[in-house]
Amino acid sequence: RAARALRAAEAKIASAEKQAADAMNKAKAAEKALMAAQGGRVTAVPVLSQYNKVVKTDAGGKLGSASDYFAKKVITVKQNQKELLYSVDIKGKAGNVKQGAGIHILASGVQSADNYGYGSSYLVWLTKDPKHSPYSSSNTYVQLYQSVDDSTMINLASIALKDDISKGLTLQALYQEGTITVLVNNDEKFSLPSGSISGGSSIALRSMLGPITFSNVSVKTK
Repeated sequence: RAARALRAAEAKIASAEKQAADAMNKAKAAEKALMAAQGGRVTAVPVLSQYNKVVKTDAGGKLGSASDYFAKKVITVKQNQKELLYSVDIKGKAGNVKQGAGIHILASGVQSADNYGYGSSYLVWLTKDPKHSPYSSSNTYVQLYQSVDDSTMINLASIALKDDISKGLTLQALYQEGTITVLVNNDEKFSLPSGSISGGSSIALRSMLGPITFSNVSVKTK
């Protein structure tokens, strides 16, 4: 009996060691993939409190109506710093209803703010749509779009959140020399290369099927 118990214990130990090795290999593979996506380096997100030099602030306000899909509030601000932290508090409509809100950053070349896109920019976006695909969910999603021009946008990333836009969320984007990191309530959600966009002349608050309440809008650098 003692011998059988010993063999059973050894088998459990071997299985645990294999699981640990597999987990380590997966972690290394994930790190390698991240490094490849970020040009061969992993960029650590610094402490956000380091970004304490104010570039621009705005009070926000209520934006959009129940029939408005592309409501925008344009805020002029020159963005040529190597690192920038964008932040805005967003409170959506109550209930499980379709809605969206976010902020265009690093914007330039805008001809009209009334269309689907917003010049050359990135849109950091919160949305929920309980009835229509591809989401058909009561979850709020945080997304990153690249706006190519005033009529074209490309979805780069999307992830479901545990928190709901109707309860109020702090949406943040950290630009670091070629990388954009998206955060919600100071919690990192994803990080992607920023491509060719590296500066801008404005930002824009944006809502879909509002009114959506924006507050504490800020652009900061180190």
